[in-house]
Amino acid sequence: MKTQGQRFAFLVLAMQLACTESPSFKSTVDAGKVKTPVAPYNGDDANPPPVKAPAPTPVQSDVLIPLASPVPDSTVLRQIEDDIAKLNPSETSKTRYFSLQVAKNVGASAQALTAQRNAFKKAINSISNRAALITPVAIDTEKLIYRVNLDDIGLSPAEFDQVISDHYPFNNRFADIGTGDSIGNATRDTNIRGRLVSDVGLIRMDWFNATALLPIPYKKFLRLPNTLAAFEDQFLGEDRLDNIRADDVTRIGFDNSEVAISNRVLEVHNGKNGGFYVSYDFTQAKQGQIFSAPLGPVGTNNANRALEFQQDHISVIATLPNGLFAYFLANAQGVAIDKAPIAILRNAKGPNEFAFALPNGQSCASCHHAGILLHEDTLVSGISGNKQLFGSADLARINRIYQPEAFKQDVAKDNQRYLSALKTLGISATETDPLDVAFRFYSRPMTRNDVMLESGLTEADLKNALFDPEFSGVLNALNSDTGTIQRSNFQSVLPNLVRKFKQDIQLIAPREADFLVTSDCMVLDAVRMDGCVIN
Repeated sequence: MKTQGQRFAFLVLAMQLACTESPSFKSTVDAGKVKTPVAPYNGDDANPPPVKAPAPTPVQSDVLIPLASPVPDSTVLRQIEDDIAKLNPSETSKTRYFSLQVAKNVGASAQALTAQRNAFKKAINSISNRAALITPVAIDTEKLIYRVNLDDIGLSPAEFDQVISDHYPFNNRFADIGTGDSIGNATRDTNIRGRLVSDVGLIRMDWFNATALLPIPYKKFLRLPNTLAAFEDQFLGEDRLDNIRADDVTRIGFDNSEVAISNRVLEVHNGKNGGFYVSYDFTQAKQGQIFSAPLGPVGTNNANRALEFQQDHISVIATLPNGLFAYFLANAQGVAIDKAPIAILRNAKGPNEFAFALPNGQSCASCHHAGILLHEDTLVSGISGNKQLFGSADLARINRIYQPEAFKQDVAKDNQRYLSALKTLGISATETDPLDVAFRFYSRPMTRNDVMLESGLTEADLKNALFDPEFSGVLNALNSDTGTIQRSNFQSVLPNLVRKFKQDIQLIAPREADFLVTSDCMVLDAVRMDGCVIN
C-alpha cells in the first residue's frame, strides 16, 4: 500500500534559477552593501562552466523503442554463473552484479546506456571509503552486466546487502514450475545465490543509479551520522567551531546567490582527505545579516557576540579519500536532515520531484557535478564601505578570516583533484550529471511496454490485469496505447501483479520499504523523507 501524500496542485513554482552560481551581474545596492559582478568563466577548473540544463523529468528526449527480442533472464543468469566460475573462490562472497537488462529491453538508446554506465561509476565511487577509484568490469560483450568487488569500495558484504535488502523492490527469486526456462532459471538462480552467499547479488543498475545517493540509502552506504559534530569527526578530524575561534578557517560571503534564497557564508577547513566546505545559509528574513554580523556562528566570537550571525541551515561538502565528494545537510542546531527546504535552497533545473526541496546526496552531487561552485565574494567589499560599524579589532578579525583569494586557491586545488577523478572514470564534467540523467530515466512515466517488460507480463496478462478490479484502477491509463502511469503507481501493484501472473518468479519484498521519491512525498515533511516509501 502506498504511503504517499495527496498532490498539492496549488503549489506551483515558477523559479528561473540555475544550480550553478550565475556569472550574471546584479547592480543593486541594499542597506549600504555593495554588490559586485560575479567573475565570468576564465578557463580555470576552479570555476568551470555551468552544466547543461536537462529537461524536466516528465519529458523524455530519448524515445524508447522496445527491443523486438528482449534480453531474457536466462541469458543474464547464464553469463553471471559463467563469470562466477572464473573467480577465485575467496572473492565470490564479496562480488555483486549490476545489470542494464531492463534498461536495454525497454529501449534505452546507446547514448542512454552510456549515461547509465557513467552514472554507475560515479554512484559506486561516491559511496566508497577507499582511496583508489573503482572501474566496474563488464562481464559480457554488450556491456550490460557489471561486476563489483565490495572490498574495492570498503563495504562488507553484510553492510552492502543490508542496504539493498532494506529497499530493493526487484529482487526476483526464480521458481521451477516445470517448464524448460523455469527449470534452468531456478537452477542458475539458486547456484548464484549460493556462490555469492547473498540474496541480493544481482541488482538492476538503473534502480541503483537512481536510488543509491538518495538520502536514506546514501546515509547507510556512507555510514553518515545523525549530527554535524559526528560528521566532522568522520571527515574533518577536528572541531569546526574551535577552528573558527582560532581563525584557522578561510571564508567568503555573498548575497547574490542563485541557489540560496538569502545571503551565504562559505568556509573551508583542512579535512582528513582534502577540503571540508561548510555553507551557512539563511532564510529571506535574514537577508543582509552577514554584512552586519559576519563573525558567526554563535559562540565563536566571544569578544563581540553582536557580530555573530545566526544561520538557519548548514550544508557541507567533504572530500572522500578518492577525490569525489560526500554531502551532509543539517539544521541550524547541527542535526542531520534529509533535504533542504525551498525556504533555504532551490534549484529549478533539477528534476520535478525536487521542486519542493533538495535531497541530500543526489541533488548535491548533480549541483556540484562540475566541482565546488566558486562565487565572487561581496562581503569584504560591502564591509569596506561600512567600516564605521566595526571596531578595529573586529575589522582585523574579519580580514583574517575572509580571504577570497585564498578561498579560490583552496577550491582550485580540491576541484583539480575532483575533476581528475571524473576524468579517470571517463565522465565529462561539462555535460549534464549522469546521475541526474539516470534519475530522470528511472522516474519517467511508464508506458504499456515499460510495465510489461519490467514485470514480465505478456500482452495477454496485461489485458487481463486491466479488467481485474485489483489492478484496473491503477493501470487504467494503459488502456490507451499512448497512456502512461507513474512509477510509484506501478510499484505499488508490482508484487501482486507478479504473484498473480508470474508463477515462475517470487518477488522478495524489501525488508523496510521501496524508497521512491515523488513530488507528493516531498511535501509531506519539511526536512525528512521517511514518507517517500511504498510498502
